[in-house]
Amino acid sequence: MLDELHVSDVALIHDATLVPSSGLTVLTGETGTGKTALLSSIKLLVGERADAGVVREGADHLEVEGRLIERGGDPDGIVVRRSVSADGRGRVQVDGRMVSARELAQRVGPMVDLCGQHEHQRLLSVVHARRPARLLGRENPAAFRACRPMTKAFDAARTCVRRASRDP
Repeated sequence: MLDELHVSDVALIHDATLVPSSGLTVLTGETGTGKTALLSSIKLLVGERADAGVVREGADHLEVEGRLIERGGDPDGIVVRRSVSADGRGRVQVDGRMVSARELAQRVGPMVDLCGQHEHQRLLSVVHARRPARLLGRENPAAFRACRPMTKAFDAARTCVRRASRDP
C-alpha cells in the first residue's frame, strides 16, 4: 500500500505531496490538474520505465519518493526514491540502497495496484488475469483448490474456441 508520495518536477507539478487514505484512493479532477503526472509518478515508484519527457520544463531532473507498507511486513515500510534527469539518466534507491529498475519492479511493483483509464485492458492478458487466482492461492489454499476444476474447464473451452476459429 502506498502510504505517502512526494513528487518534484514531474510534468506540470513543481512540488506536491500525496497521503492517500487506506484502501481505495480515487484521483479525479479537471483536465490539466496533474492526475496523469501523479499516476506517472506512482508508476515510476513501482518500477515502470522512466521517460525524460516527463521532467518538468526548465528542471534538470525529476524526483519521486514514496513510502510503501506491505501487509505483514515492516510497519515502517519501504522507502523508494527515484530520479530521472532531463537527459534520461535515472537513479533508483530502496531504503537508501541503489537498485536497478527491474529489481524495484520485482520488489515493490506487486505492492501497488493501479487502475487508470485503460488499465482494465491488462485483464485481457492471461498473465494478469490469473494474478488474482495466484493471490487467492497464497491467502486461502483450500479455496484455490476448489477453483481448480473451473480453471481446467475454462482452459478446455478456450482451446475449443481457438480450434473452431482456425477451422474453415
